[in-house]
Amino acid sequence: MCEVTVMLEATVGSALKPGPEPVVPDPDRGGRRVLDGCPVAEGFVQYTLDEDGQPLDAVVLMDEPALPGREVRARPVAVLYALCDGQPTEVVVCVDTADPRFVGMAGLEDLRAWHADQRSLAQLLGRLGPDRDWAPLRWEGPDAAEEFVFRAQRSYQRMTGCPE
Repeated sequence: MCEVTVMLEATVGSALKPGPEPVVPDPDRGGRRVLDGCPVAEGFVQYTLDEDGQPLDAVVLMDEPALPGREVRARPVAVLYALCDGQPTEVVVCVDTADPRFVGMAGLEDLRAWHADQRSLAQLLGRLGPDRDWAPLRWEGPDAAEEFVFRAQRSYQRMTGCPE
């Protein structure tokens, strides 16, 4: 499994609901902790270049909200293919490696268990960039995500002459 560094540009609270979790005592909630979603950040994968010479777009499921400009270590788990303002685009879907809840997340079925389907992710992208029109087309799992990132890293190295 590869890890990447994502430079965050925006974060929103999320309607994505975590999958089943053990009950964790919380005195403020009658001894139970209720998870009602996790923050989702948008940014770009550092040291990558897409076909247009831009860093890869990424969304990151996170353990806590983060301010723009923060770097996060993340693991790619999917690629979302969509239309953004009518133009084809790809977004790498990642999970924050610092959050133990994501350790077992291995792909699309695990994302669905978190109620994170391509429509939900497109809606989140719409909240992160409200001036853009997002329409999901399809998505692929972690193997495709890692290959997508790998190609973009090689493109970065060829264009800059610099390894990451």
